[in-house]
Amino acid sequence: MNFQRITLPLIAMSIAVAASARTHCSDENPVGGRDARTAKTASAQTGTTQTCQADTVMLSKYTDGDYTVCRMLVHDGTPHSSQHDVMYAIGKSDVVRNMKDNAAELNDIASYVDAHPADSLCHVQSIIIIGYASPDGPETFNRTLAAARARNFATYLVKNYPDSKRYKTTVDSRPLAWTACRSAVASSAVPMRNEVLAVIDGNIPDAEKERRLKRMPEAWNYLAANILPAMRRVDVTMNYDRDRVVTSRTLNARRPDAVFIEVIERDQVDECAQNNQCCCEPVEAQYDGIIVELFGNPDE
Repeated sequence: MNFQRITLPLIAMSIAVAASARTHCSDENPVGGRDARTAKTASAQTGTTQTCQADTVMLSKYTDGDYTVCRMLVHDGTPHSSQHDVMYAIGKSDVVRNMKDNAAELNDIASYVDAHPADSLCHVQSIIIIGYASPDGPETFNRTLAAARARNFATYLVKNYPDSKRYKTTVDSRPLAWTACRSAVASSAVPMRNEVLAVIDGNIPDAEKERRLKRMPEAWNYLAANILPAMRRVDVTMNYDRDRVVTSRTLNARRPDAVFIEVIERDQVDECAQNNQCCCEPVEAQYDGIIVELFGNPDE
């Protein structure tokens, strides 16, 4: 708390008040802690200035008791994404709902696509569909298979979720090489793991890597059951941004934060009058209240 020394007239006690506004902001629509942008508030003794980040629209402003309440629509430019994996059988490109966790993933996609058109605060920017194929088998076939998975899923999306047509959709495919599964192999319990990693790291074509891996039957069976299936998939990414409604409650400038008081004794006043100059010693104090001036005889 900052104070100032003040000399006041005879038989008077004056209270000077320095008032400031207090502001509290709340978000009516928080988004999981991730979409984190709030309106900024700057306060001064003479009033309060609301300064929100880009693309802010005032929705309403009203008085609630001692507070001024503002509701603002704040555009959140932070990018967000929702990612989903749909798995496929070996050599297949058709979507199978009851395979692995596909039912849950497809339900998530459905709830996302169906709900967002009705949500005026959420703005989907794009959908990215990428098809993959595991490295086992001929490279040419895997390239075609990855592209077919991506293309077929794009068709499935439009057929089952018509609202998805309003969004920009990118379809791509990436057949995977053996090096793509290195980290999974390194952290797995595959038999002859060091030998398998040596093959994967080798500077030889993928077709030769597969032949050498198949010469280790136990290791190959483990790869076929635990590593390769996760590489036969389509990744679906939905990119969006989100607006938020922010409520700001600002305490009007009525209540003081600091008060400065000085009391002058009668004998000091007489001495001041005789010398034609002030020789008073001010004192400092704090007080919470309104501006007050008291006049009259201090002995009464």
